[in-house]
Amino acid sequence: MVSGAVELIIRHQSAFDEMHMDIVAVCSGDRRRKLCFCSGRDDTNLVSQRLLDLRSALAGVRNFEPTDALLVDLFPVLAALPNLVRLTLIIKARAAREFWWDMPSHLSRIPNHCPGLLWIVISVVGDRQHSPPDSQDASALLAQLESIAHVDLPDILVKGFSSCTCAACRNPHSTAFPLPLRNERRAGARSRTMRDFDDSRLRARVTRDYESVVRDITRAEEMKSFVDAVMITAVGTVRELLSEVNQQSFMGRIPSEVLAACFAYLPWESLIRASHVCQSWRAAALSAPPLWSHIAPWSHCTPWLLRMALSRAGARPLDLKVDICAPITPEDLYAAIAPYSRQIRYLAWHCDQPTSPWEFPAPVMEAFCSSSTQTLTESFLGGCAGRLRCLYLQRVHLPDSCPAISTVTDLNVVLTPFNEDESPSNLCRLWDLFPHLEWLQILAITRPYSHMLPSGRAPASLRELSLECMSTDYDLMPHYLAWDNGNLNHVSLRQYADTRPDLARMARGAVKPAVKHASDKSRTRVMFEHPAGVTRSINISGIGIGNTAALLEAVQPNFSTVRSAMVSHVALEPLAGVLAALPEIEQLVVHIVPKTADEPTYPNPDPHAFVWTPLAFLADLARTMRRLRAIPLHVWCGGCRRPTFADADDARALIAQLCSLPRDLPPIEIQGFPAEEVSSVDLTGLNVRFDVAATVGELTLHERKEGYYPF
Repeated sequence: MVSGAVELIIRHQSAFDEMHMDIVAVCSGDRRRKLCFCSGRDDTNLVSQRLLDLRSALAGVRNFEPTDALLVDLFPVLAALPNLVRLTLIIKARAAREFWWDMPSHLSRIPNHCPGLLWIVISVVGDRQHSPPDSQDASALLAQLESIAHVDLPDILVKGFSSCTCAACRNPHSTAFPLPLRNERRAGARSRTMRDFDDSRLRARVTRDYESVVRDITRAEEMKSFVDAVMITAVGTVRELLSEVNQQSFMGRIPSEVLAACFAYLPWESLIRASHVCQSWRAAALSAPPLWSHIAPWSHCTPWLLRMALSRAGARPLDLKVDICAPITPEDLYAAIAPYSRQIRYLAWHCDQPTSPWEFPAPVMEAFCSSSTQTLTESFLGGCAGRLRCLYLQRVHLPDSCPAISTVTDLNVVLTPFNEDESPSNLCRLWDLFPHLEWLQILAITRPYSHMLPSGRAPASLRELSLECMSTDYDLMPHYLAWDNGNLNHVSLRQYADTRPDLARMARGAVKPAVKHASDKSRTRVMFEHPAGVTRSINISGIGIGNTAALLEAVQPNFSTVRSAMVSHVALEPLAGVLAALPEIEQLVVHIVPKTADEPTYPNPDPHAFVWTPLAFLADLARTMRRLRAIPLHVWCGGCRRPTFADADDARALIAQLCSLPRDLPPIEIQGFPAEEVSSVDLTGLNVRFDVAATVGELTLHERKEGYYPF
C-alpha cells in the first residue's frame, strides 16, 4: 500500500470510546491509497511500529502530514524517512474554536529526528459550526512558537488564518522569532476578508528596494538575516499602522481600566490570548497585575508561559495551580516557580511524579496542596516558620523537625499508598510536628500501616477530626478514643461493616441522634448531636439497617435526654424499637429522598422517583411515642444526578399516602416544596401544612469541612 509513496497522511480522532485512524499514501500522479480502521483502544504505538517495519517502502516520502495529537508518538517514523523535506501538522479545533496549543512545544525535538527537514507547515483548522481561527488564536499559537525561538528549526509556515488576522496578531514587543504567518488559499480563490487589491505597484516598489539592498549580499547567512529583518519590519510597520486605526475605533477608545475589568472574568488561557490581540489590549492586560495573581491553567503549560504570567503579577501575592504532564518535567516548572517563591500565597501542585523538596523560601505562603508524594525536609519552604496554615497532601515523608509546618492548622494527608511498592506516610510524630492543628483529615487508613499513625492525646488545639478507613476489618474507634483531647467539636469516622464499633462514647450525652440510610448496600451514617453544637458521626459501608439498629440498642441508656431525632424514611420500621424507647422525644424529623422500590441506587438518576409507602409506619410509631408533638417531613431531591425540587405531582402522591394514616397523628409539617408547586394541593381534613420558606438539605448534623481550594 505505501510502496512508492511520496506523501504520507495520517488522520486520527477519538469518539465514543473508539479511535478512528485514516492512513493515506499519495504516489506520483496524485494516485492515492487509503486505509481506514477503528479500534476500541488507542493503537497509535502499534501503527508507528508497523510503519517502522515498512521503512524501506517509505524511503521516497518527501511530505509527512499527521494530526498534532500524533506528533510525539510518530517521532520514530519521522527519523526513518531519509528524504523527508516537509512536515505538515494539522491542528484542529476541539469544539467551538477551542484549540490545544501544546503541540508547538514538541517541535523543539524535530532537529534531533529530521536533520534534513526544510519546511514545517502548521495548518490550523476550525470546526465547521463556528467562525474560523481569529487573531486571538494566532497570538496564542505565536506565543507557543516564540517559546522555542532558541531552537534551530526549519522555516515554519502557518496556514489557516486570514490576511487581516496575520497582520494583527504580531506582538510588537517581541522580535525573537521572525515567523511568517500566511493564509494559503486554493489557486484562483477570491479572498473574502478584503476587497480586490492590485498589488502590482507595491510589488514593483518592493522589487526595487530589494535589488538595491541585496546586490552587495554574497553569503547565505547575510541573506537570511536580511529576509528576517524584512519580515519583522514589514509586519511590525503594518501592526503600528493598524494600531493607529484601532485607536480611533470604538474598541480603541475603551479605557484600559474598563478593559482590565472585563479581562478579570476570563479564564487564564483566554487572558493570555487577550494580551496578544493588539497593543491597547496588551497594555490594558499588563497594566493590571491583579489579573496575573491568580494563575490556574486548565491543562499543563510550558515553563516559558508560566514565567511570562508570573512576571506580569508585579509584587502581588500569587495563587498558583500547576498541572504537569509529559514531556514537561517537574524540575522545569519548579525552576520557573522558584524565583517567585516569596510571592506565592497558595500553591496547588498536581503531578504524578516525584518532585523537588520545595526548599525555596516562601514567607507569605498560606496553603500548599500536592497530589504527589512529598518528602519534606527541615529546610521545607526555607526552613523558617511563616504563614503556612493549610497543608493538603497525598502521601508524605515527614522529617524529625520542620519549622515551616509548625504553624499549620489544617492538615489533610493520605496514609496508605496506591502502589504496593511505595511506602506509607510516616505520621507517628504528627502531634510534635503540628502543635497547632485545628482540623485533621487522614484518608486511606489500613490495618497493615496503622502503626504509622500517632499515639497519645492530640494537641489541645484540635477541634475537628475526620478519619477514613480502607481495610474492611479495621475499626477506627480506638484511634478516636486515644486522640480525644476533650476539645473536639466534630468527629467523623468512615469505615466498613466487618467490624462492630462501640458507639457508647459518641452517644453519651447526645440530645439528638440521626440515621441516614438509603439501602443495605450503601453507607449508613449514624450521627449524634451534643450540647453547644458538638457532633459525632460514623459512616459504615454495607452494615445494613438491621445491624445499625442493634448498635443503637446497645447504647440506648445514653439517650435519656434526647428530645429530637432525624431518620431516613426507609429506616422508620427497622428503627422502630430504638425510636419507641426514647422516653423524652418530642420531635421526629423524617428525611425523604428519591429511591426506586427495586433498585438501591443512590443518588437516584430520577429526581422524582419517590417511594412514599414507608411513611405508613408513622401510625405505629405515633402510638408508642406518646410525647411526640411534631413530625416534620423533609423532602429533598438535591442529591440526585439532576438536582431539582419536588413538584406538584410529588406533593399529591405524598398527600395521598398521608390520607391513609389516622387523623390523630401529631401535626405534620412538609418542607422542600416550592410555593408554586403546592398552591393547589388540597389539605382539607388533614393535620398537615406545607412550610415553603424552610430550606431542606442533606440529612446531616454538621457540614464536614472541606479543604480550601481557590481554583
